[in-house]
Amino acid sequence: MKNKDCEIVQDLLLGYVDDVLNSESKLLVDKHLEECENCRNKLELIKKDIKENESEKNNSKNIDYLKKIKRKGKIKTFIIVFILLFIILAACIHTVKNIIIFKKIEENQAKYSNLTNYHIVASYYSGKQYVVNETYRKDDIYLSTLTRYNNDSGLIKMTFYNSNGGCRLYVDVRNNKETSKKVYFTDYNSGILTMDTYGGEGHIYSNLIIDSFLTRISRSECNGKDCYVLEGKYLPWMLHDERNTASYSYVEKETGLFIRGSNGITGDSLGGEFDAIQDWFYEFDKVTDEDVTPPNIADYEITETK
Repeated sequence: MKNKDCEIVQDLLLGYVDDVLNSESKLLVDKHLEECENCRNKLELIKKDIKENESEKNNSKNIDYLKKIKRKGKIKTFIIVFILLFIILAACIHTVKNIIIFKKIEENQAKYSNLTNYHIVASYYSGKQYVVNETYRKDDIYLSTLTRYNNDSGLIKMTFYNSNGGCRLYVDVRNNKETSKKVYFTDYNSGILTMDTYGGEGHIYSNLIIDSFLTRISRSECNGKDCYVLEGKYLPWMLHDERNTASYSYVEKETGLFIRGSNGITGDSLGGEFDAIQDWFYEFDKVTDEDVTPPNIADYEITETK
């Protein structure tokens, strides 16, 4: 009879452990377990098996969770690497494209570096003042005029005449305080624009690779000419001023010559404050002897060498 009872109780043990038996069945099992050691051992084995199964399930869940995290980590790493590679590739393409353009501009400019007959006009303007720097060259004779008109300080005109190394500086001042005309014999000739600065490696950049990376180059028209538009925080050819902060320059695509530009600074070597914008004009092989004739020295007061 006991073996029969054990069979019945053992069939009920899983329900007993899961606490799903009705009160009568549960009472029957409790009473039998008090008397039967074999069934008590069977109950402990069932509890142990259930505990081990639960532990394995938990471990499996943890492993699956870790695998999921690892998969997400790999996907995230792949995306980051892909983005970085895309940025590097885009930067390389941008830099190489700009290097090609810089070298092409440099090659075109070099054609003008040895010319000896030209006329250059550089105009600087803003709301307060207007500055024109105009140079005529014929062979070894230069005649350059730097004229500045300011609403506050009036007109200042400086004419540089350089022939065979000798330089004369004619200065005309016309404003509310004075009107004067003086001439100086001097070695100072920085006001003379020349084509000599065009051409040669490094004229339009300080470091080819770095400047090619930092400069944005687009295409646009300026004064009816097809131009490259060069934009950067520092473009070394613009006004040659170390204070440059946000420069741009229009460079004629065919010739490599500068047409318009700004260096994003205020102030100039003559004083005053303005947002420096330049326009450039060029003529070649049209300068005559009359164009390089200096002012009549008799109209000026000769002063000490400057």
